[in-house]
Amino acid sequence: MFIAARAYAKVNLCLAVCAPEPAGTARAGWHRIASWFSAIDLFDDVYLERATGGKSTFDLRFAADAPRPGAIGWPLEKDLCYRAVRLLEAHCGEQLPVVLRLRKRIPGGGGLGGGSSNAAAVLRGMNSLFGLGIEEAELMRISQSLGSDVAFFMDGELDSPPRAAMVRGFGERIERVERVRGDVTLVLPEFGCATPEVYGAFDSLIAGREWAFRDGDVAEIAAASTKRGAVDGRELFNDLRAAAEKIQPRLVGIFDAIERTGRRAMLSGSGSTIFVLGDGLLQDVSAVVHRTRLV
Repeated sequence: MFIAARAYAKVNLCLAVCAPEPAGTARAGWHRIASWFSAIDLFDDVYLERATGGKSTFDLRFAADAPRPGAIGWPLEKDLCYRAVRLLEAHCGEQLPVVLRLRKRIPGGGGLGGGSSNAAAVLRGMNSLFGLGIEEAELMRISQSLGSDVAFFMDGELDSPPRAAMVRGFGERIERVERVRGDVTLVLPEFGCATPEVYGAFDSLIAGREWAFRDGDVAEIAAASTKRGAVDGRELFNDLRAAAEKIQPRLVGIFDAIERTGRRAMLSGSGSTIFVLGDGLLQDVSAVVHRTRLV
């Protein structure tokens, strides 16, 4: 048996971040979020089949048509595909020998959810491949140890993008909403942003002052955009932008180059990917530009 899955990227059309949970609580230092997620038509290919030799093998590389191709720059043990296999084996209490091939197009460290999407595809694909019969709710529960975004990608068929969603809490509260279509231009810097470092910078920026968690604003923007069938980029926001710019100051110049054209530039997740609604030409941007669409 052979399974092929598409692991789609996402953008955060809006992202509100709460101050960190206080010391002494169960999730001290964690951040609740409210975010409007939408999948985009950029995806990795995940291929799975049972290993005949009783030992799993992993072939991870960038696809030839990746917007920003290169070598995999992290050790196998850190890859979320590998970790998803090991997590499922631990959950089932047995080895699940698999031949796993990943062909990446989604850049790492870009805030596009590529690793989380890969993990979701592996968990769901192996559940089917080995006939494990694990309910989707249980898969979503165990996926939390791999990352808060993984559960968002567990939706629809293995070859189709997940529906848009309002994602709240620590990523576990997912409310599917209507898709909003439209062209998107991605700006992909040569560098990534480490999520823990960005959140650490966020904490330092808001320390000592009141911080309003704008979860209601995210819901209102998503509802209004869905009603009119289009997204108004002037309404969007991402609370992590200043923190990402602090960690990677080169982002400032890229934002400035885009916004001098009068267009609204948005950070996806914790960065480093910047996106602009529409498919217009972007000039004088020191990064790879890739045109895609909301799906």
